Amino acid sequence: MNFKLNDIRLALSSINPNLFKVHATGYVSGKAGDKFSWNQPDSLLLELVTSGKGFLHVTGQEWHLVAGDCYLLYRQDAQYWSDPAEPWQKVFCIVSGKLVEALLELYLPSTIIVHNALPSAGDFFRLHQMVIEKDVAFVRDAPLLFHRIIGALAAQLQKESIDPASIPDFVVRARNYMDAHYQESLSMTELAAFSGVSPSHLIRSFRRYFACTPYEYYLTRRIEAAKTMLLTTSLKVREIAEKLNFSDEYYFSNVFRRRVGVSPSAFRKVSGRLSD
Repeated sequence: MNFKLNDIRLALSSINPNLFKVHATGYVSGKAGDKFSWNQPDSLLLELVTSGKGFLHVTGQEWHLVAGDCYLLYRQDAQYWSDPAEPWQKVFCIVSGKLVEALLELYLPSTIIVHNALPSAGDFFRLHQMVIEKDVAFVRDAPLLFHRIIGALAAQLQKESIDPASIPDFVVRARNYMDAHYQESLSMTELAAFSGVSPSHLIRSFRRYFACTPYEYYLTRRIEAAKTMLLTTSLKVREIAEKLNFSDEYYFSNVFRRRVGVSPSAFRKVSGRLSD
């Protein structure tokens, strides 16, 4: 697999490499015409599409991937490339070791694609941040972060196994309303009224089918939109806060830091170094 040096950051740590080793983490901005191959039998490539689109080809199967799709390549030969009409941006990590093998066997045996995985992007970023800053807690926390990423992907995969036809209409209405209005300020009272049920009933039902509360879903959509703006525009943090209808820049920055682990400015700075 070929990466430009400004697309990756190598992780050198004192973790027993036979147990867990982070080879690289970072962000990739795809370009039309780029095509990459993966054929590393002892390492896992884990990539999450944060915006744009692309293609993945593995042993005769091909997928057209969009924002929120995550793919896992372990002991497989694969090729992948950006959609020329809308090149993707991705967060990624390359890891190996007995812990990786055990977690994949436990949580995600034979899994290649997980959809709607954007909530895991924050942990990808935290792992990357620890690597480039040579965080003293890396040895302790990196395996835990990886475990959390895999566990979240497994939970999402289980959620996908639910028959969409079994999801109540009022839950679907609530989700679709948040997808269409995430740039606006929404209250649970407003959302429940639109859905036609009580707030408590909506919260219980939404959690059952989407493994999170409506508020968590709504906030995730807003934070992911903020990340995209930070990565793809020159808008100031204050302007992004305004576009997403946060009460002010400071509240937005605090919410972003709690969800992602770093401030909006730090997020832009790190990812900017990777795409220069």
